[in-house]
Amino acid sequence: MPALEETIPQKIPSQGLVLIYFWAPWNNLSQVECLFIDELAQHHRDKVKIMWFNIDERPDLAAKYNVHTVPTLLLLEDNRVVEEFVGLAYRHQIRQAIARAANR
Repeated sequence: MPALEETIPQKIPSQGLVLIYFWAPWNNLSQVECLFIDELAQHHRDKVKIMWFNIDERPDLAAKYNVHTVPTLLLLEDNRVVEEFVGLAYRHQIRQAIARAANR
């Protein structure tokens, strides 16, 4: 589903800001939120690396980050979860979380 999925490396960087989006093709909320995550990827490339993972294809990562619900967004700073959004997240909440973490 995500347009950028094919170009995203499978290894999560250990430094900097990373927004991880866990989704599933069978989940309607994931389909809706994918559009916004794609927009974020276009506008915030300089602040945060955005990665997409289909939980059906990467159950290992879902287990590592204790993800049981899709969609789930995790904002990592230097490989540590600093924000978590479970279910459909509001755009302004995600933007604010990125801004807070980028200004630390």
